[in-house]
Amino acid sequence: MIKKAVDKDIIVALGFPALLESVLLMLIAKIHKIPIFVRDTHWYWPQTRLSKILWPIYFKLLKHVDGILCPGIASYTYWRSFGFSNVYVIHYYALEAFMVECANYEDELRRKLGVKDDEIIILYLGRLVRKKGVNNIISAFHKLVSNNPNYRVKLLIAGEGPERRKLEKLCDQLRISKSVLFTGPVPEKQKKCLYKLANIFVYVP
Repeated sequence: MIKKAVDKDIIVALGFPALLESVLLMLIAKIHKIPIFVRDTHWYWPQTRLSKILWPIYFKLLKHVDGILCPGIASYTYWRSFGFSNVYVIHYYALEAFMVECANYEDELRRKLGVKDDEIIILYLGRLVRKKGVNNIISAFHKLVSNNPNYRVKLLIAGEGPERRKLEKLCDQLRISKSVLFTGPVPEKQKKCLYKLANIFVYVP
C-alpha cells in the first residue's frame, strides 16, 4: 500500500473502521505533500463498543484531510452538521465485505421477527431513502401476494432512513402491513443472520 501511495497525485483513503490504513495514508500524504481525501459512507454515529473509543479519534483525524467524499446527501448532511466544510458528494460504487459471522442466533431472530419456518422470506437490507426504490419493492410485493393469495410469504425490510414512515404508510394503503416487517437499524453481527434467514434478496437501486 505504501509503494502504491507514494507516487500518486492524490490519495483516497477508506473511512472508519479502516482507521489504521487511514492513519498510515495520512502520514504518507503529509510527508510527500500529496492531497488526501477520505471516502466515508456514514450518515449516523455507530454505537458499538469499538466505535465509542475510536470515533472521537476518527473525528480529529478528519480535520487534517483535504476533504470527505460522501456517496449521497444523507452522509453529506451528517458530516456538515459536525462543522466540516470540506465535504463533497461523489457518486461511486464499491463492494465492502466487513460482515462478521452470524452468531448462531438465526432461530432467535426468526422468533423475534415472528417468521414461521414454512414462510418464504424476501429481504431488502439497506438505507430507506428514495433513490433506493424500496417503494417499488413494496408495490411488486403487493402484486405478488394479490395474484397468489395462497403464498406464505413475507417481505422483510431491514434498515432505517427518512423514507420509513412513507413506506409504512404505503403498506397500510395496500393492506399488506401484516406481511411486511420493518426491522429498523440492523447491528453488524445480525446482518449475516438476516441473509441466512432470507430465501430471496432483492435490491432496486
